[in-house]
Amino acid sequence: AICDAEGAFTAVEVTYLAPNGQKAWDLRLARKTVGPVPAGTAARLDPAAPEMLVAEGVFTTLSATERFGLPGWALMSTRNLKTWCAPPGVRSVLIAADRGLDGAASAQILAARLQRQGVAARIEFPPEPFGDWNDAAASA
Repeated sequence: AICDAEGAFTAVEVTYLAPNGQKAWDLRLARKTVGPVPAGTAARLDPAAPEMLVAEGVFTTLSATERFGLPGWALMSTRNLKTWCAPPGVRSVLIAADRGLDGAASAQILAARLQRQGVAARIEFPPEPFGDWNDAAASA
């Protein structure tokens, strides 16, 4: 479920899977979002914690939370990376950024926003040549 800053349900992301549990790439649309995803929303995969992780997509967030051992929220878009505010009680956020101009720029904007709000922030990119943390995890 995708929730707004107050925790109210706004949308759901539906991902179609193949029988082997992988994303069904043979479909024209293997993933879709139903409902509005306004700025500041997130798929809260874990409860908020003093130290947590954010990333763009659900699968990237799941892979990054496994890699870094932190609870995570999927922010669903680079637009939300630029506008998200950490919930009360969060002291430190690891931004598991996607490679590429938009992913890097959005992560930098979020890190600066968080630091202005008194929240420590650091950005981690997946190892080369991977585009995101899910790609890196899938290759392991």
